Amino acid sequence: MSKYIPYAVIYHKDNNETEVVMRNNLEELGQTPIPSYAIGNNDYIFVGWTNQIPTNNEYYIFQTTEEFENENMTLFTKDTLVYESLELWPIYIQLQITVNSNIDSELLQNGASLDNVRNITRPSATETQINSKMTPFEDYVFVGWYENYQNETDKGQLLTTNTSYILNDIESIENSVYTAVYKKIFTINYYNKSGEIIYTAYADQDSVRTFVTQVEDENGNNIEIPIDSEAYEKIIETLAPNEMFINWKWQKEQNTVIDWNSFYNQPIISSMNLYPKIRRVEATDSNGENVDIIVGEDNGKINVCLNEEYDEPNIDIHVEEIDIGPGGTSQKIDASGVEVDIYKDTDITSLPIGKGTTDENGNSTIDLYGEIIIKHNSSITQNEDVFIYQLLDENENVINEINVNSNEDKIIKVSFGNYKIRRKSSWAWRYAQGISDLYNIDNKNCEQEALFDKSRLIIKWFDSTSYIENKYE
Repeated sequence: MSKYIPYAVIYHKDNNETEVVMRNNLEELGQTPIPSYAIGNNDYIFVGWTNQIPTNNEYYIFQTTEEFENENMTLFTKDTLVYESLELWPIYIQLQITVNSNIDSELLQNGASLDNVRNITRPSATETQINSKMTPFEDYVFVGWYENYQNETDKGQLLTTNTSYILNDIESIENSVYTAVYKKIFTINYYNKSGEIIYTAYADQDSVRTFVTQVEDENGNNIEIPIDSEAYEKIIETLAPNEMFINWKWQKEQNTVIDWNSFYNQPIISSMNLYPKIRRVEATDSNGENVDIIVGEDNGKINVCLNEEYDEPNIDIHVEEIDIGPGGTSQKIDASGVEVDIYKDTDITSLPIGKGTTDENGNSTIDLYGEIIIKHNSSITQNEDVFIYQLLDENENVINEINVNSNEDKIIKVSFGNYKIRRKSSWAWRYAQGISDLYNIDNKNCEQEALFDKSRLIIKWFDSTSYIENKYE
């Protein structure tokens, strides 16, 4: 049967306060109280208790761990066995840790206070807390606290990715260096035509990202697509129907502009401001009035789709490229050598009604064409005849003559305007003569059909079975 032998343990917590606890013989000291001397709130950490009386009758204080160890002083901890009554005084050792950051030199260059970015605080007499600021200044973000950090290649041991980390009493008196590690964050601002930011992307120094990525298309080929696709969507939303987005340009400095092809596939190593480069197409009629159009691009060629009724025989096109700069400033450049296809409407699967190429001033006057198709109705004849048709203007003046085989359709390409088709009577005198209606050829009526009868009306001097072909040689 165990015997209860109590011992009193007296803790000197400060000058005016003691705490007494009772322990049985050979019982562990257990959880000890924390002294309340003011020194424990500053640069000294409480490490334990001793039964040796201090010369100041208050506490022991050591500047280093080695100094304490050289004293061979008995240190009472929660695991110490009690076999007599004890009177104990606290022991303090000066903090041995230091903190820094991997960007201290840049912080100083930017006039930042190092202690405001990374510092040490004391949550209690037995603990030390190292703290860092999440974003010390623009272009940087906190990564984590590291011990034994050497450089970006040898970062040492990661303690935490939190901005704060608590060290216990033993860690606090070890001669260790803790480093708040930051990495650069690059901000990429995309602007619209007015010089306003429409999208912001971020990259960091470890990501090694560019502006494009490669994907595989449906044919198994690798193609490049933009990473910041939302920026493209937003700039396209701001464009007029007669404008097209070309690409971005980097406004590196006030007077330094870098073209897209020079940086889009290079790693991002700084913050960037990207402004749009757009292409604008103006269409005018013979009176200089604007024509409503919608434009698109196909491998460098511009598709101009007429968006209103248009019947003039040609259309004037002007193409210019516009560089947008800070504040919405713009620089316009005439785009020469640009191929332009004109379509009757937004259906670009149809054939274009006109083609042209811009000159050195970005201009092109493009003739517009439609079609009149000469057709024949069903025939009572068996063989093939040749007819001569005349293309007439609206006043029935002959423009030209066309030979048409009776068993085929003949397509006549005509510029926009008003036309009639007439079969020449002096050639096909045995057949019904005819003249078509007036055809208005414009972008809404690009294809017109002229239907003629090819049955014989005059059969005198011919029997019902013999047939003589009309031949034009």
